[in-house]
Amino acid sequence: FVDKNDLSANVITTNDDNQEAHYTRADMNSIPDAMNDSKYWAPKINTDDLKKEIPSAYQTNADGSQTKLRVWDSWPVQDINGAAADYHGYHLAVGLVADAAGTEHWYDAKMGLFAQKLTDNTDDIASW
Repeated sequence: FVDKNDLSANVITTNDDNQEAHYTRADMNSIPDAMNDSKYWAPKINTDDLKKEIPSAYQTNADGSQTKLRVWDSWPVQDINGAAADYHGYHLAVGLVADAAGTEHWYDAKMGLFAQKLTDNTDDIASW
């Protein structure tokens, strides 16, 4: 939060016992200048890469047939330091999945779990 009582011109960032960051007005005023520094920019995303399907995204039905799944909004399973966790030699990710031929309704979604061997090419979506 911004401490309204601190009008200091010095940029000071501190944390209290609750691990909340405290910012002065000088901190807030320094944000526009920081936005011009490329080290704070978000990475450029190739939108065509976002349209790739995960070849292994399917579910096996009770009759043994397989249904192709659409995957979106995925999150890596992380260790306590925020790095991708090593689970017995695999990276794991959780993502929302639904029948690829189904409707676009959010309530059709389920959580899917995906694994990738640590030795696989991490740039290849097919490795999941």
